[in-house]
Amino acid sequence: MATLANLAIQETLALDIIYNKISWQDYISGPETDDHPRPIPGDIWVFGLIIEDVECYLKFQDRPNGGVV
Repeated sequence: MATLANLAIQETLALDIIYNKISWQDYISGPETDDHPRPIPGDIWVFGLIIEDVECYLKFQDRPNGGVV
């Protein structure tokens, strides 16, 4: 949430920007395993995207149930 505050945009606008701008060309790494102390099943994928002239680091996890977090 600190990043959203620094960008001075609402969460819904950030999600719209990500949805409309992200592509395979923004891929950085993955699949990676979850490295939390209690891992959550599903691969982690990392992307980089410029939002409001700020380079942002995005991590997505594809869960076994088909959802993406």
